[in-house]
This record gives sequence, C-alpha cells and structure tokens, in this order.
Amino acid sequence: MHPLFVLLVLAVTIPAQRSAESPVKVPEGFRATRLYSVPKAQGSWVSLANADKGRLVACNQYGKLFRITLPKKTGGELAVEE
Repeated sequence: MHPLFVLLVLAVTIPAQRSAESPVKVPEGFRATRLYSVPKAQGSWVSLANADKGRLVACNQYGKLFRITLPKKTGGELAVEE
C-alpha cells in the first residue's frame, strides 16, 4: 500500500473538530500528517477508492463524489474537486 494513501486515510478519518495541533494516536514507529480537513459543506466522507492516474475518489453520505489528486512530491498541495 502506498504510504501517502495510508496518511490520507488517517487524515480523512480524523474528526474535523480536532485542531491541527491536536495529537493523533498512532502505533509506535508510525506518524500521521493531516493532508486535508473535510469542510462541513462537503458532508461526511464515508468511502474512499482508488481512481485512475494515481488519484482517489471519496464519497459523502449523500452520494456526492470528490476527486482527490495527491501531491506529486512531499509537501506539495493536495487538490480536491467536486
């Protein structure tokens, strides 16, 4: 599994009410980095799947899809499109 995918899943599952400074508990030897906080306007993301060109697709509780383009390099911008 691609390490960036693991980090994205962690970022998606971190409750939005946590601040960027709030610690996330991970097993020893692992680290978590928040790549994206889902805004309330996008609902609750309830599924995540692989897409073409190394992208991901998330779906909210209402069935709306969001295409996620991962950064090409460490520290790059993550893009989310409706």
